[in-house]
Amino acid sequence: MHNTASLDALRLPKGITVLLRVDFNVNIRNGRIEDDFRVKRSLPTIVELQKRGFRIVLLTHLEKDTHTPTLRTLARLLRNYAPLKDMTYVAGTDRRNIRRRLADKTRRIVLLENTRRFLGEKANDAGLSRFFASLGRALHPVADSLLWRPAL
Repeated sequence: MHNTASLDALRLPKGITVLLRVDFNVNIRNGRIEDDFRVKRSLPTIVELQKRGFRIVLLTHLEKDTHTPTLRTLARLLRNYAPLKDMTYVAGTDRRNIRRRLADKTRRIVLLENTRRFLGEKANDAGLSRFFASLGRALHPVADSLLWRPAL
């Protein structure tokens, strides 16, 4: 079940940075996303956050078997979806570089590197959690692409 009122209940000021956990763990074959159901289910949340004037930092993982690829190809493909056309992809896991790139407030939607590539991610490292939390003022936990959609 999803909570359609959760975003309204937050009453967040316009312009803040919201961390958004999205489910973009999709298969990519021959340079294409095989099934974009998960991506499409996340778009209404992204659009709603954009309409409300929030800056968005996207967190996702991509893992196939034991392989944890970079999100470079996925980022390129995601820019084909209108709400993500101006998305900035921050490659790598260097925390100073990520902070430097996020300091540019003109970047309204940013995709961080595959979370599985961050040291400590699978172990639920508290330091990594604090780092991610420090990147925004609110977290919208869309761990499942079906959790939230705008009220009708």
